[in-house]
Amino acid sequence: MVLAAECAGHRYFAPLYLDADPLRNDNVGGTTEEFDMHAPPGYADAKPGQPFLKIAIGTLLRADDAAYDFSAPYELSQAAAWDIASGRDWIEFRQDFAADGWSYRYVKRVALTPGKPDFSIAHELTNAGPRGLTTTPYAHNFLIVDDEPIGPDYAGTLPFRVPSPVMMGRDEVEVRDETVRICEPLTDAGMAACLDGWRAGDAAHNAFVARNARTGAGIEVRGDAPLTAYRLYAVRRALCPELFTRFDIPPARQARWTCTFRLLA
Repeated sequence: MVLAAECAGHRYFAPLYLDADPLRNDNVGGTTEEFDMHAPPGYADAKPGQPFLKIAIGTLLRADDAAYDFSAPYELSQAAAWDIASGRDWIEFRQDFAADGWSYRYVKRVALTPGKPDFSIAHELTNAGPRGLTTTPYAHNFLIVDDEPIGPDYAGTLPFRVPSPVMMGRDEVEVRDETVRICEPLTDAGMAACLDGWRAGDAAHNAFVARNARTGAGIEVRGDAPLTAYRLYAVRRALCPELFTRFDIPPARQARWTCTFRLLA
């Protein structure tokens, strides 16, 4: 994850929480990404105590007969190791993993864009195993500017219009047309909504802009893959467009996708 960035005297991203408990759910921040919030490969077929695949982590053990819970602390069965290479304006993480009938190669590259206030996160996932691999990656996109908590100074812009207004929480957040309005300072009680109005197959709707009107700074997030869901999450220290995509990868094939972040000042 990219946990902090600076540009033109502004600070972008920050930890979601300020404690150091590594087991606290969402104790992360910035561009944190995850594969398969709802249905990791192999989970449905695994019995309690058997492994399932969590891409970029390795294999985890199913705990019981309940549905998968992305916030639960599943026991690690086999960890996937990382190889890391870097240059002056980039860093690349590579992972080759095989266990329990699953095999993949995952490459993730974070790079600055020369001459622009941008950076990109490029992904390449290769199915190196004998069976098809279906996965739904997304980024939390914990957006915050100048370490100022989310409140009425912030606003968000969608690349589409929602068909009807959406009120989140106890009406602290309003989504109307293309605009996300923060009606009052948010607390640590997070709120979420799945938004409608985006077009399936249209990568132009894989985007979001958050701005802090008081400081004038903001963050634009843009992906190049079509969406399968558009979820908005809001909490005191982050406004989060969670942009879901899906890939069905046959054996010996690969999927590629890139997210770009522009730091607005």
